[in-house]
Amino acid sequence: MMLKKVLIILVLLVTSLGYGQEKWEDFTGKQKAFFYQLTRKIENLKPTIHPLFEFTDSIPYINDTLPDYPYVESFIESDSSKLICHHTEFARKNRGLLGDVGMHYAAWELDLLLQFRNSTKLKYAYLKPKFEYFVQLILENAPSNLATINTNGKYELSPSILNYLSPNLTIGEKMAAIKNSGFTPDEKYAILQSIYAAQEKYMHIRANEIVDILTQNNINTTHYMLAAGDGEDWNDLESIIRTKYNRALPDPKALFNYQLKTKRSEDKSNKNILVSDAPVIKMSTKVNHQTHLHIDAWAYHPERQTTIVVQKGGSSYVLYGKNEQRYVSPDSTFGEGVTYWSLIKNLEEVWIADLKEKIYGKKGFDYYIALYEKKQAKTRMHIKVTEEKLDAIRYTPAAAPKMKKSRKAKKKKKKSAGLSYQDSNYVPHGKLTKTAKKRQIQQHNLIALNGQLETELATLRQLKKEKEEAFDLLSKFETKLDQMKKNMGFNLMAYEKDKLGNYLFTDGATFNVQTQDLTFPEADEVDYFEVILVSFGESVFDKNLAEFFVHFNLSHTLSKDVFVLDEFSTKIKKSGAYSKSDSIQTMEFFHELSNKKMPITIQLNGLGVANGTPPYPISVNTKPVVADETHKNKLFYYLQIQKGSSLAYNLTVWSNEFIPTDQNIKRKIIVDQNPQLNPIEVETAVQAKAFFDNYKVELTALATLWIKDTKQRKTVLKRIKSLKAKTVLVNGEEIKI
Repeated sequence: MMLKKVLIILVLLVTSLGYGQEKWEDFTGKQKAFFYQLTRKIENLKPTIHPLFEFTDSIPYINDTLPDYPYVESFIESDSSKLICHHTEFARKNRGLLGDVGMHYAAWELDLLLQFRNSTKLKYAYLKPKFEYFVQLILENAPSNLATINTNGKYELSPSILNYLSPNLTIGEKMAAIKNSGFTPDEKYAILQSIYAAQEKYMHIRANEIVDILTQNNINTTHYMLAAGDGEDWNDLESIIRTKYNRALPDPKALFNYQLKTKRSEDKSNKNILVSDAPVIKMSTKVNHQTHLHIDAWAYHPERQTTIVVQKGGSSYVLYGKNEQRYVSPDSTFGEGVTYWSLIKNLEEVWIADLKEKIYGKKGFDYYIALYEKKQAKTRMHIKVTEEKLDAIRYTPAAAPKMKKSRKAKKKKKKSAGLSYQDSNYVPHGKLTKTAKKRQIQQHNLIALNGQLETELATLRQLKKEKEEAFDLLSKFETKLDQMKKNMGFNLMAYEKDKLGNYLFTDGATFNVQTQDLTFPEADEVDYFEVILVSFGESVFDKNLAEFFVHFNLSHTLSKDVFVLDEFSTKIKKSGAYSKSDSIQTMEFFHELSNKKMPITIQLNGLGVANGTPPYPISVNTKPVVADETHKNKLFYYLQIQKGSSLAYNLTVWSNEFIPTDQNIKRKIIVDQNPQLNPIEVETAVQAKAFFDNYKVELTALATLWIKDTKQRKTVLKRIKSLKAKTVLVNGEEIKI
């Protein structure tokens, strides 16, 4: 069996899910149209990713106002060459958002191959090898006895398992279906685990392949498709928008991974499979890299607040959802509905507080137990006194009773005259003596007291039992409260919100609302953290838990790898020389400028003589040489605009070692004012300022030409005009140009 597992893993290592799809041109028209519609419809993909899919034909308008996108998508389906993918621009984009695109495609593909796994139609034939690969993924973790070898010598999944692969079944339905099967409890658990693990792994691999194709780079990130809840009812959920291409397929929420656990039944005779209400994913940072946890909520309950907890180094970063949309943030504000915090408060301040009052309060169990302890002790004392009185009466000599006959008895005596005592049916009786009366009274008292004692003892036993049950219940309540608080963490990280609506935590971590990225800064050692997706019901002890479905993407980058605009050249460009790629980047820059709250910082750098390639050439100490006809001065320009809490405009200019021959008066004045600088350092500083001034002119021309919205154009032009750069940084000194 071990050999079988090894062979399966070897097959997986050498298999690609693309099966011929290695470049953009390999996708069909329908598949390309899927990308186009998907990125157009999802809010945070539309402004950043959608423009990178360029429809090269003209787009018709409906009533001259709305673009006719259905026409465009149908056109792409019929002629896939009409949709161009700008790969170089994709490589600049946020990895989490790229992962979203790849994961949506992967889920669509997996949904297709599971739904039509038994189809004999030619149009689904391309899915067959993909399904075979998926089966191999299941066999990686499935019990070994479920693998069989077919006539071709390939490992197959036992036919009895195939019914559980249907994407139409929720996890609850799958657990119900497998419950009455002939598998052992451990096999049932392993089968379900292996199916969900295979689904997640398939989509992880395929999503990365899609991103690699779009970017033409190996951008390897880690994908997690996590679900939390009771696995039963999805009808009340708000879900992510689906395209017309996957709308007819089973709900992709069935593809998310539920974390399962087993629990013995009360009689210990069976193992039950349960769904975790707070599944946990363990992750880690990377040395000297920023770590990005991207969050993409696919479905949420509008009346149960989405709650995601990231715990790292003893601190918690908690992200919350809203009633009206699927995006999360550290802001816990929520409208009508239930939050996890409200349930914690209700459990602690109502359920536990009431129970403690019953146990320890002034009129609690302890009070009544003490009361009945006193009562039964007092009753025992009364019983003892009564018994002593009875003993005393019992040994007191009693006088003979006086016999007294009633009138009725006298009549009867006359009637029965001459008869014997036995024949007359008459029993003579006497009046009770005082002693007898006392004994009778004490006997009645003793019976009553014993009855009272039994009642008091029964009440005392019941109180002690209820107290014990209350302690057990309190222990369960406090255990649940501890777990709920543990889920949230005991040290919530404080934060501040900037003008752009992004969040900065006190330890330097950030959360970007637009990209939905929680970012940990670079560190010189690996750190581990956990991500918890919390599910809960309408009340504390509600067993019907709301469902949450979240796609997490983990990536690591160098801080210098994140930028909005990236341009390297050996000359200052004119507006007519801008390529399509340049225009995409510049339009992104305009989009950021249109946000009046986005501050801009400008840094010009004169590097002097430098070697290497952008973005970070290395300054070298080479003695400048005056250029001649054979060797000429050559300048290099590298512009990068990074987007963080502000737009950081950073222009660096450097040169080879040759001094330009046209040293004008202005340059000589700057050299005289800054004797510590050599002529090439001055030249690169002057050229950096010239590039910036020219860039403003070109941006003004391009904004006037490209921005159609009057209000946006006015805002952008005003902000371009306000850009100022009076100094250039050379060798750590600010030089005024």
